[in-house]
Amino acid sequence: MTEETVQRFSVGWRLQHLILALGVTGLAASGLAIRYYATPYGKFVLGMLGGISACGLFHRIFALTLGIATIWHIFMILFTREGHEDFLALMPEKGDKTRWLKAIHSKLTGGEYEAEWGRYTFGQKVQYWMVATGVLLMIATGSILLFGHRSIAFLPKWLVDTVRVVHGGQGVELMAFLILWHLYSTHFAPGRFPMARSWINGKITLSELKLYHKREFRKLFPNRPAE
Repeated sequence: MTEETVQRFSVGWRLQHLILALGVTGLAASGLAIRYYATPYGKFVLGMLGGISACGLFHRIFALTLGIATIWHIFMILFTREGHEDFLALMPEKGDKTRWLKAIHSKLTGGEYEAEWGRYTFGQKVQYWMVATGVLLMIATGSILLFGHRSIAFLPKWLVDTVRVVHGGQGVELMAFLILWHLYSTHFAPGRFPMARSWINGKITLSELKLYHKREFRKLFPNRPAE
């Protein structure tokens, strides 16, 4: 018997996530190849794409993809009810620290999961804000580097050099965060492996909703027992 599910993410959110994932992955793959061109990885990717100039072109195309996803996301937050409410749900709220400590305790002891989250858990909120700030920083620094040496005409050289270091370092940090935390907690963690399908169909099972988002469950199903 198929378990009952709840629609959690709309088509718009899922398309945004897909475009964002493609943009970040493409930027990381091409950017790391340019940054570490002398390594076996860099040589392989540059050889596949036809050289460093072609790789730079692909990097700009993926940057445009990321920019489109970001503008779309901001538009939804500002001009749609769904986007605005979701954004507010991602804000830190009173009790997050206590619920987070309870969640950690249950994970470490193997006891019953007791943290009563709303639409998003504390970990999901942290992931969102880390990606959001990382992406905005990448866009800001990348926009300066897009002009290349012409940037020195209106910015001091030390600032352009700093921006170049920050852009590359932030790219590595963002990709490491996505692989080591986001992919693990969303897809590879026990109970979720091999993949949480909500990013594809936008749905979550009723048991998952009840366990990890109990306050959201009570909001959606006020007449059903949450225990």
